[in-house]
Amino acid sequence: MSVVFNLVTKYKNEESNIYSDLSETFTTFLSSKLLMYDNDELTQVEKLLNIDLSVLLIIRKNMSPDLSELKYQLRLAREAKNEIEVERIANEIKKVEHEWKEEYDKDTDGWVTIPKLREVVESFLGKISMYPNYYQKMKFNTSWGEYFYPDGSISNDSISSLARTEHTLINDLHRIIYYLDRVEDLGCEYVAFY
Repeated sequence: MSVVFNLVTKYKNEESNIYSDLSETFTTFLSSKLLMYDNDELTQVEKLLNIDLSVLLIIRKNMSPDLSELKYQLRLAREAKNEIEVERIANEIKKVEHEWKEEYDKDTDGWVTIPKLREVVESFLGKISMYPNYYQKMKFNTSWGEYFYPDGSISNDSISSLARTEHTLINDLHRIIYYLDRVEDLGCEYVAFY
């Protein structure tokens, strides 16, 4: 079992603010720690490469206001044909949405700056380059060890070259750098895994 992660920007009005070209195996790698496997692969990599990857686990939990309870109450009020209650709840939903939008720009919880994530990812790539056989010391919880094999660096000149390459940790890290470069050019400052 794993959790699916996408990389998203804090850019509210950008239609293409979600980057989902990371492999499912990368999300398995991240979620191994979140799912609390004994001796998870993320922790092993941190120890073997002497690197802090906690920035990869800064997860944005609140991409929109939680309206589930209010929407449930609204449905019940509609079923009861209580128009006064329907109007009150509908106004409360609008108020919560407005307050959430007002606070969104100030809220940095669960977001990481692009320079910080780039620094960690580039350092991670550097450590892998310095110790390419680190994976040989790992104890895998599942049979996905080939994901950690170094396969040389790839060109991040175009997404088509990325799409043709096999999914490995190195390639996913290069995909993150590619995405960070792209969204930074759009003026974005924050990203998050979500």
